[in-house]
Amino acid sequence: MIAFVSESTQLVFNSKFWCMEVLISIQVCRNINKIKVCMETGNTVVLLNLENLYESLYDALNQYYVYFGGERYVDLGLGTHRVKCPVHKNFR
Repeated sequence: MIAFVSESTQLVFNSKFWCMEVLISIQVCRNINKIKVCMETGNTVVLLNLENLYESLYDALNQYYVYFGGERYVDLGLGTHRVKCPVHKNFR
């Protein structure tokens, strides 16, 4: 199946071939950063085979936003570390 997406859509996926724990951690960090950038810029993200990211994206996926100064923010986490990230109004 071929999917057509716009320039503002980011496809983030996980490869089943990653087998070493260190490489998995690096890939998780990279994927969270890609999603964070899309959240800030208002681009659309399509998540595919990213079970290892869902915990980190819990608040974003459930739209638990915090509003401050007219802007909305969401917590992104990696392990015990959490950071508030701005969420653009067009982010999907």
